[in-house]
Amino acid sequence: MSPTRLLPMTLLLVSLAACDTLPQRAGSSPTDGTVTGTGQAGPAANDNLNAIAWMQTSVEFRLIAGQTWRGALVQLDKAIKTPGWDALTKEDRLTPAAGLPKAVIVDIDETMLDNTPYGARLVRDGRSHDEAAFSQWVNEASAKPVPGALEFAKAANARGVTIFYISNRMADQAGPTVDNLRKAGFPIKDASQYLGKNTPLGGCQNSGSDKGCRRQL
Repeated sequence: MSPTRLLPMTLLLVSLAACDTLPQRAGSSPTDGTVTGTGQAGPAANDNLNAIAWMQTSVEFRLIAGQTWRGALVQLDKAIKTPGWDALTKEDRLTPAAGLPKAVIVDIDETMLDNTPYGARLVRDGRSHDEAAFSQWVNEASAKPVPGALEFAKAANARGVTIFYISNRMADQAGPTVDNLRKAGFPIKDASQYLGKNTPLGGCQNSGSDKGCRRQL
C-alpha cells in the first residue's frame, strides 16, 4: 500500500480510537442523572449566574444601557427648553415646579452603580442576598458606573442640573455611597443629594421600600 493511501486510513483509525475513549456517548445519561444538551454531565442551571455573566460580558448590555442614557439626555434637553415641564406626577408634586432649580432624580443600584461583582460573590459562595453581605459591599465603595450613566450625569451637571440619588440603601450608608459615587466620577457636592431608606421625611410616610416621599422631598 502506498504512503499516500496509508495516511488517511491511519488518521481514521486514530479518530475512531479517540471517539471510543469519550466518558459519555451522545444521548446516554450519566449516572448522577444530570444531562446537558450533549449528553454529558454539567453544572446545575443558575439564573443569577446567567444574568451576571450577561451584564458583565455581553456587548448587548453595554449597548442597551448606553442607548437608554443617551435617550435620557435627549429628553433632558427637551425638558430644559420647555418652561414648566415636570417629570413628577401630580400626586408627587407638592411644591409648584415653576421657579425651582433644575434637578434630576435617579436610582443608584443597577442604574448608576453596577453591583454585579457583589452578585458574583453570592453565586460563587452559593449564597443569596442578605443585608450584612450587601453592607460589606457598600462599605468597599468600589462599584463602577453602569454603561452610559456617568456620561449622562456629567452632561446633566454641565447643564446646571443637580442630581439627587434616591436609594433603598440605608440612610446611614450615605458616607460610603457618596464616596463611591465620587470615586466613580459622578457629580455630587454633599450627602444632601443622597436620599437613602429611613431619610427623615417630616409628615410624609411610606411603607417598606416605596420612594414616593423621597421624590416629593
